[in-house]
Amino acid sequence: MRLLSETDWTLPVIAEHLGYKHPEYMGVAFKKFTGMSPGAFREHHHKGITL
Repeated sequence: MRLLSETDWTLPVIAEHLGYKHPEYMGVAFKKFTGMSPGAFREHHHKGITL
């Protein structure tokens, strides 16, 4: 969650960094865990910091 809220990395880059072979699967797993899509989470929590 921190990579979504504290970086401008794209979902495919974050998924690769976390070891997912497919960014779509990370999105499904993220939504199942948090109840919101990665994009919705980022909109609500983004701090605008680029690492």
